[in-house]
Formats: sequence, C-alpha cells, structure tokens
Amino acid sequence: MQNTPKAPYYLQRRIIGKSRQQIPIQAYFFEPRESHQKSLPTEGFESLPEIDTLFFGAFHGDEPESATLMFRLIDALVQDPSLLSEKPVVIVPIVNPDGLLADTRKNASGVDINRNFKTDNWESSLPEDHYYAGLAPLSEPETHAVVNIIEGCKPKKIISVHTPYRLVNYDGPNPQTQAWAEDFGNFCNYPVEASIGYPTPGSFGSWAGLQLGIPVITLELPEGEPLAITWEATKNALFDSIGRTMPPS
Repeated sequence: MQNTPKAPYYLQRRIIGKSRQQIPIQAYFFEPRESHQKSLPTEGFESLPEIDTLFFGAFHGDEPESATLMFRLIDALVQDPSLLSEKPVVIVPIVNPDGLLADTRKNASGVDINRNFKTDNWESSLPEDHYYAGLAPLSEPETHAVVNIIEGCKPKKIISVHTPYRLVNYDGPNPQTQAWAEDFGNFCNYPVEASIGYPTPGSFGSWAGLQLGIPVITLELPEGEPLAITWEATKNALFDSIGRTMPPS
C-alpha cells in the first residue's frame, strides 16, 4: 500500500475571538509544512506563528463582497498551494460576523469597527453617527481579535478588503508601501490613492500602517459586482502580494 504524499502546506482554522453576539471570528492559517512545528490550538492566541501576509474581509457587515473574495482566495490556495510561494499566510474572511448577518456596517453594539482602533487621531462620536467609534478605542471584541492576531503573528504586510470605491488605498512606510500598491493597482487595473478622500480617525490603516509601520493595502472592490468578475480582476494582484518580499523600511 502506497503512502499518500503530504500536502506541501499545513492548513488550520482557528477561532481568534468572538463577536459582540458571541459568533466565532475565524482565521485560516496556511503554513509551509517544513516550517510548521506543531498543531496550533483551535482557539486563542497561544503559539501563534509569525507570518508573511495577513488578509482581512468584512470589517463592515454591509460589504459582503469582501468576505466572498476572501473565501475564494482560501479555495484557490487550497487547490494550488504553490501560490503560497512557501510563505506563511493567514486569512480572516469575516471580522464583523454580527454586521454581516444583519447586513449593517456596524457591529451588534452599533460601532464601526474600522473607527475603533487606538490611534493618535481617534475621535469620540455619537452613536447615531455613520462612523460611530464606540465609547473608547478597543471597546469592541472584534477590534481586540484583530489587534491580538497582529501582535501575535507579526505580519510583514496586510491586505484589508472593503467596498465600494474600486481603488487601492495604502498606509505604511514609504516608498515600499507605495510601490507595492502601485504594482497591485497595475495588476487589477484599479486606481491607486494614498488617501481615501476623507478623514478616517481610529481606522485600521491608521493604526497598523501609520503607527505600527506595517505596509497595509486597503483594497476597495466595486459594490455589487459578480464574484467571477471581481476575482478575475484581483486574483493576480493577490497572488503577487503573497509572493512579494517587502524590503525593510
């Protein structure tokens, strides 16, 4: 009887937190098998591996295209592990499961997760505001899940997927972040902008990119576009990003 060859990567799904309504926030860990040491716990932040690329989808629950694209990326990496370029990758397809279920931008507390990070420019706001930032920075469990996985995995670069602007926005140390963003935009034929066009106090990009100095791309997809079209437009940019080695800042 022949032995079945092992896959060249190790894949594990891990719960990295729970939403305000106690829905698990799941991360998909892809590690090259030769660098994998042991099975990770299925929940929590012990023994997190250092990784190269980290992806996030559905910070906002009314942007389901972002989660759908991330699940499509997971499928592609499972089907063809050579796309991993022997690099460790983590994908969190749904940061805000409560909002996704309710088709609302905010979480179950009415907080915009993408304004709830502890940044120098965080601003208080009113609960009825479109970008309500919460009672204080890091007030939401979803925000803590994001912070904990970044602090534990120490990614070298991050892609956060949103809608609806059809552009590539970037934060982080220049010129390498800008060069990455411009290559990304060339692959998918999206415009590239250093600013989204309006203030974003307490945003993920401000925290991870500007304060921590991690290269961050915010990929803004067209709203309502069929997955097949979005995937064809962005897949090579996503694959190139995984294989890219970022120079030191």
